[in-house]
Amino acid sequence: MKKLVVLAVAGLMSVTVSAANWIFIGEGDSVAVKLYVDLDSISQSNNIAKAFIKNEYEQSQGIGGSAYDKTVTLREFHCNEKPIKLRTLSVRSYLGDKRVFARDKPTEFTYSYPDTFGEAAAKFVCSIKK
Repeated sequence: MKKLVVLAVAGLMSVTVSAANWIFIGEGDSVAVKLYVDLDSISQSNNIAKAFIKNEYEQSQGIGGSAYDKTVTLREFHCNEKPIKLRTLSVRSYLGDKRVFARDKPTEFTYSYPDTFGEAAAKFVCSIKK
């Protein structure tokens, strides 16, 4: 199980990339990965929130025969569900600045499990009132 360090204060650490307002919200201890949310992309309607989520890996990962060190996903969260449900609407994987994978087919909603990046992202995004 991954331990997450979740920052409750938005803006404590921010990284601006491609006009996005990336806010650091956690990191893994068993896998060297950092989790960010694009604060400017968060939208909410009828207790459903959407946001871009970025994972940056210290070491390259693999998917479908391609290596990547960063993923950016558009996620949707059912904020009033307990536990919170989430799904991926779109995903892009990169090695450096080169895109190596893309999928725009939404997944089914699944539960966010405790002590995971999905739960950390869901709690953060659902806590932002816009």
